[in-house]
Amino acid sequence: MEVKGAVFACYPKLPLPQCNHVADIDINDNEVEDLLDKATGHFHSRGSSSIRFRITPLTRPRAFSSFLEGHGFEKKSEESVMVFKGGRLEDKLNPDVKVSARANP
Repeated sequence: MEVKGAVFACYPKLPLPQCNHVADIDINDNEVEDLLDKATGHFHSRGSSSIRFRITPLTRPRAFSSFLEGHGFEKKSEESVMVFKGGRLEDKLNPDVKVSARANP
């Protein structure tokens, strides 16, 4: 399910985090409560016993994880993310393109 500013993946019969989460979160500060309400309603209506949010460096607002923690959510796992900042697909083969590890902000 796609809502303004996020994508919901909810498959309770496959109890894997990557199959049950809210991702690609790009909303304004004044929309966070509404997104949480929509996610809660959607996941509970599908019989899911939990709601997960995938937080990445691209998640907006940046303080969304703090908002979730303030509403009882807790960080369960850490995943690595690879980001490519080239302009074209061929650029990824360019030795001038550097790859480095960085922590989530």
